Amino acid sequence: MVLSRVLAGAAVLLVLAGCGDTYEVNSKSGPDQAALYRQLAKCVRDHGVPDFPDPVQDGDGRWGLPEGASAPPQEVQNACKSIIDQVQQETQNKPASASTIAALRKFTGCMRQNGIADWPDPDADGVFSLPARLSDPKNHTLFDAQFNTCKSNLPPGGLNMRPAK
Repeated sequence: MVLSRVLAGAAVLLVLAGCGDTYEVNSKSGPDQAALYRQLAKCVRDHGVPDFPDPVQDGDGRWGLPEGASAPPQEVQNACKSIIDQVQQETQNKPASASTIAALRKFTGCMRQNGIADWPDPDADGVFSLPARLSDPKNHTLFDAQFNTCKSNLPPGGLNMRPAK
């Protein structure tokens, strides 16, 4: 779900494991972050999604996919898994900016108001640790409607999720 959440970011990227909408990955940037995202975009394009977007950098210096980027098909995510894993590793445990956390909390409130009462608050690194019910790949469409309603509250760079421990 990473790419699905990274590329929408839900193995829970985030966790792209088939969550089908715009779930992107947030990351503090540096040249390595930009290069990883470019590699990811190239891989997705090379595996059958020629119009997959280039990565963008937000005002906080974080790299991610542009708002509205959709997760590629699962077979493409599988083909690009090694790059997705690198992106996910680079983005873990990096503190998010106060403005990012504020936007993610607004997104959380919207998700809860729209029927996902167990949507978690973001961690300090800006990642949502999803309960088993929400991170189960079998339930990948469980909150698509709510996501579409609430995505305007997301900061640039999108959504990063992982299964709760």
